[in-house]
Amino acid sequence: MKVFVLALLVAIALGGLVGTLLVRDPGYVLVAYADTVVETSLWVALGLLILLYLAVRGVVYLTRNFARGQIRMLRWRSGRKARAARSQTVRGLLVMAEGRWEDAEKLLSGVADDVETPLINYLNAARAAHELGEHTKRDAYLKRAHETTPGAKFAVTLTQAEFNIADGRYEQALASLLNLRGRAPKHRAVLEMLVECYEALGDWQALGQMLSDLKKHKVLPEPELTRIERAVWQASLRSDMQAAASWKKLPRTLRSDEP
Repeated sequence: MKVFVLALLVAIALGGLVGTLLVRDPGYVLVAYADTVVETSLWVALGLLILLYLAVRGVVYLTRNFARGQIRMLRWRSGRKARAARSQTVRGLLVMAEGRWEDAEKLLSGVADDVETPLINYLNAARAAHELGEHTKRDAYLKRAHETTPGAKFAVTLTQAEFNIADGRYEQALASLLNLRGRAPKHRAVLEMLVECYEALGDWQALGQMLSDLKKHKVLPEPELTRIERAVWQASLRSDMQAAASWKKLPRTLRSDEP
């Protein structure tokens, strides 16, 4: 209450002082621009300047609040869109687990660009397209996975190699897997798929060179590892027997030739 009374007294005093000044000397202001001339008293000019200042401040205040409101609206819409995208992604993964490939592909690809981790959506959409036999769409999804997540080249290449093996394109898969092995020599999935490629291609020598790594990193179950080791040795023995038989067929005059 005391502060209010004090402020009121100060306002009265200032008002009286200004009134006295207005009566004593109103002042004079002239503004000329080209052919236009504006004349007024000093106090009116000061009042107009104050009103102009208040108007500018008001416009700035309203503009700033409007911009903040727009930003809040955009954030709300963006958050709502992101939540809807996450929900659709979960539904897509669920129907994919049920083997509903067509529904999964549509759900996952439809919101891939609206989620925080588009890689998951695109890789799984590619897997669904692969199951549907839609190889063009599958490869397009893999390309988008790499474009949206450049650091995921390893995962994308590994998935592509898996698809190549499923399609029987072992040479293409082998080239990708050898590159990946150079980057991650102990990667379990890479080693498993390399075994599958070498076995399908009948490259027992390369498979034999992998045996030590397969044992060291325990990539395969013991029975499977034993089966592969036996197959490698059998291929080696067949090769040695063929070499021995070929040697016996050589004429004696050629056996003494240097290689």
